[in-house]
Amino acid sequence: MAALVGSFAVLSFILPSDFWLGSNNVSGQSQEILKTALGVKTYGRLEVFKFLDSTLPSVAGIYKKKPATVQFADSLYLDKERLGYGFILTSDGWIISNKTALGSQPAKQSLAILIKNKPYEVKSILYDTWTDAVFLKVDAEKLPVAALGDSGNLKLGDLVFGGTARNNFWFSYVSGSGFYPESASKSDLAISSEKFGKRIKLQDKLSTNLNGGMVANNSGEVVGIIVSEPKGIYILPINYFKNIISDVLKNKKIVRPYLGAGYIDLSFTAGADLPNPNGAFLRSVSAESPAQKAGLVAGDIIIAVDDESLSAEQNLSEIISEYSPGEEINFKILREGKEMDIRVALGSM
Repeated sequence: MAALVGSFAVLSFILPSDFWLGSNNVSGQSQEILKTALGVKTYGRLEVFKFLDSTLPSVAGIYKKKPATVQFADSLYLDKERLGYGFILTSDGWIISNKTALGSQPAKQSLAILIKNKPYEVKSILYDTWTDAVFLKVDAEKLPVAALGDSGNLKLGDLVFGGTARNNFWFSYVSGSGFYPESASKSDLAISSEKFGKRIKLQDKLSTNLNGGMVANNSGEVVGIIVSEPKGIYILPINYFKNIISDVLKNKKIVRPYLGAGYIDLSFTAGADLPNPNGAFLRSVSAESPAQKAGLVAGDIIIAVDDESLSAEQNLSEIISEYSPGEEINFKILREGKEMDIRVALGSM
């Protein structure tokens, strides 16, 4: 085994990178960079083994379901017909993907999930409006399960893996963690209090064909989901929906808190001459929302929630997501330069 691993390690840095990357070759990558990032050749190759053996088997393909009446050849699922990917959360058939990988919200009867080339019928679909993550359930047993990591621990330059099959995987590096997509206009600066907004950015551009697929750290733990939409391709951090997985599994539903405000994250805004460089500048407050009922108005700057200060690491949405619907929380705000407290009872969505 030692000789085999050693030979594989040596070959991996002699052969061209295309040999290992398969059809999803990401431009600008080389095995020399991978060697440098991991330090020791054998250790680096063993990390790839870990990802291939423990994580990739949990990848699932999402397709439009084939009619039962078609002939055998027409009943086969082709790669070009795939809508997107997902990965398995539980051995009994809970799978997670993203909304764009399914197209326009389809009926569960119209989808098929392929796991190790075996098709499964979708029994239920749950959508998370905060992240556009989608949970799908199939009836199955003893499925391979992906381990979830902590996307909050990702740092610039960290190596990450992804792929769709053992002979078709890729790697890249984290070039941005906890960042907002570039704004094309002033309206893009506004964030809903019911959306997270931040993303993970990789050094290399990913293919749209990987939509819904996983991104794993060098321990083989999933840290994000690939999302492809008209504005671009990005990685949705796994931490944004880890805390709702228990609701999905236990209650078969997703419950999120509701505030009802649009804001600008001042921690990431340049040129604003305001008394606090951090905080959430309210651009809008929805009618009849908990925010409006509590007395929040456009122009208020929320600087803390229950003594937890807003910062570049924690925006308003991220802090609110830690609470449950119905909870009362205290907002410390700045209004016309004066500091004041406002109690808000969160709603439900």
